[in-house]
Amino acid sequence: MVLDAGGLKLALGVVSLTLCLLFFGSFRRTRSAHSGWWSVALVFLLFGNIAYLLTGTSQQVWADPAGNALLVAGAFSVWARARVP
Repeated sequence: MVLDAGGLKLALGVVSLTLCLLFFGSFRRTRSAHSGWWSVALVFLLFGNIAYLLTGTSQQVWADPAGNALLVAGAFSVWARARVP
C-alpha cells in the first residue's frame, strides 16, 4: 500500500483545523492561557502546512520560507504554553 502525499496533507489539514476549532471554542469559554497558546500554535502550524502545499509551484519562492517561519512560530507557541504556570 502506497500512501498518497496529497491525501496525507489533506488529512493533516483537516485534523489541524478541527483541533484549532476545539481549542478556540474552549478558549472563548474559559479564557484559559493554556487554550489560548494551543489555539495560536495550531493556527501557526495549520498555515505553515498550507504554505508547504505551494511547493512545486511558482509561489514556492516565498511559500517555503513563510512555511518555515510559521512552523517555528508554532513550535515557539507550544514552548510558551509549556512555560505558562
